[in-house]
Amino acid sequence: MKNILSENKSIAFVKRSLSNPVIISVLLVIMLLALFELPFKSPSLEVENGRLELGSWNFERDGLLALDGNWEFYWNRLLSPADFKDRTEDSRSFIRVPGYWNAAASKAGIAGGVSGNGYSTYRLLVRSQEKMPDLAIKVDAIFSAYKLWIGEKLVLSCGKVGNSGDNSKAGMEALIGFYQFPEAGGKEFPITIQASNFIGGNGGIIRNIYVGTPKQIQNFRDRKLMKENFQTAITLYMGLFFILLFVMGKREAYSLYLGILCILVALRGLFLGELAIYTVFSGHEPQVFYKISFVILCLSLLAFVMYYHKVFPYEINPLLIRAVLIGGMIFNILALIFSYSLLYPLVFVFEVFALLTFIMLAAATVKVVKKRLTGYAVIVAGSLIVFLSSVNDVLRDFHIFKGWLTITNGIFIFLILLTVILAKRFAGTLKMQELFYRAEIASLQAQIKPHFIFNVINTISYYTGKDDARAQSLLQDLAGHLRSSFSFKNSDELVALSEEISNLTSYLNLERARFGGRLKVIFDIPAGLSARIPPFLLQPLVENALKHGILPKEEGGCVRISASIKNRCLSIRIEDDGVGMPRERLKGLFDEALSGYGVGVRNVNKRLKHQFGKTLKAESTEGKGTVFTLEIPQ
Repeated sequence: MKNILSENKSIAFVKRSLSNPVIISVLLVIMLLALFELPFKSPSLEVENGRLELGSWNFERDGLLALDGNWEFYWNRLLSPADFKDRTEDSRSFIRVPGYWNAAASKAGIAGGVSGNGYSTYRLLVRSQEKMPDLAIKVDAIFSAYKLWIGEKLVLSCGKVGNSGDNSKAGMEALIGFYQFPEAGGKEFPITIQASNFIGGNGGIIRNIYVGTPKQIQNFRDRKLMKENFQTAITLYMGLFFILLFVMGKREAYSLYLGILCILVALRGLFLGELAIYTVFSGHEPQVFYKISFVILCLSLLAFVMYYHKVFPYEINPLLIRAVLIGGMIFNILALIFSYSLLYPLVFVFEVFALLTFIMLAAATVKVVKKRLTGYAVIVAGSLIVFLSSVNDVLRDFHIFKGWLTITNGIFIFLILLTVILAKRFAGTLKMQELFYRAEIASLQAQIKPHFIFNVINTISYYTGKDDARAQSLLQDLAGHLRSSFSFKNSDELVALSEEISNLTSYLNLERARFGGRLKVIFDIPAGLSARIPPFLLQPLVENALKHGILPKEEGGCVRISASIKNRCLSIRIEDDGVGMPRERLKGLFDEALSGYGVGVRNVNKRLKHQFGKTLKAESTEGKGTVFTLEIPQ
């Protein structure tokens, strides 16, 4: 029995989770980003001792490959493919690709050691059991200059390779090269790479190299570009949205910091991956782009901390916040002052600083969870994602773990999660506005009805004692009219035009008792006209015509009510031949600041605006009368 209850609870939990828009959105974003990060079907093949045995691997069937593993490595030598024809295997060493050559060389035990500055040659021999198709090769962006040959053909060149800082220049491009096999061969080919680095920091082939068919490589690159452009565009849009929300809304500081964070993340995305920005501004040194990227990263951390602090201001010690801000500003100043050779190790120090900062935020998050503050679940989940992504970035930089959840992806998921929460908040606000609108319309009707009742009761009291039969008839008309007016459960429901005219006729019967023979009413409505309008909409306009148009005239006057439909829009016209009104008084009918007259007209105008986005039109000429025109979409 317990097992059944436990199983039912689990099923109920899964159903609740799958119906939660936040969870669904995060899962969809994670799946989408993970899909973008799947470049090949199997990473099982790996380079060993400078050899890659493809066996029966078929690129068209099995997909492209990442050339990860131990390549041949020749330190302080720039060797071309021709130099390997007579070279013995005794002179070679092996090094891990991708990886920093100074870090990997120490593990490999290369004699004499390897420094960050220097030059070298990498070599790999690829063998297959079958003749291979024409191939393409892709090298992700690295800061070292390099040349890459397949066989004896120079396929790629980035920067200028040299044996000193004077005759070399670093590059920073993600490149694609193509190779067509000769007719006679195609089962074996060497890949030779010359690389040099004299800008400081760590050198080597620190990013992946992929090989596959030209179509596979091009599709892979297009997929990465699409992902980067998608992330950048969405994040930039969200940043502008949150900043506008701050400027035009309640000026809540968390919106401002969140908007700044979004824009910084979007800008940093331009300096990662395929480095489209470097292609546009290729005339600048790679060190400049690296420095800008690092400054943006520092500012992003500060913006994230300030956002977190503004959301939960009492959960973090202000001294810790101040320490993080001061530390972040110091890193920014050092980034602007230091050269690239000094800046590169500073990045690792900053990553440790960022990890400590996230640990501090994690401690604050524990307090949030204990107190169960509003929105804590979202913040906890988002903080965990950002924390894991920052750890993943550090591990990626040291080539320990290459997970896809980078800090850019982590913050992007966090922002999507917050956006979904904000959308739910807006939906709740819209629902509250709808409830407020209905309450306001009911209030407007309540303002009109007592005003009308007061006038009618005065008329009935006039006949009481003078003509009791007439007074009784008027009371019956009033009862029927009120029953009709108060029968609407929804203030914004629509009724048939014929029903509204019938109610208006009852009202006019009551008013004729007051005016006697001085009031004439004409209905100009085509027989069979079918339309729907809000209830109790016409009476205030007719009442205004009687009170301010007909009543002041000693001889009385006429009120004409006409209706027609054109282009699926009902047009109703209420006109009188009364005394009219001056322009200033006509404008005053729609002035909310005035309360002495025009209450009914203003209420009708409000209802039209709320329900249809239309406004009441009024024209008046002194001595000739007033015309009200309203339009209701059908």
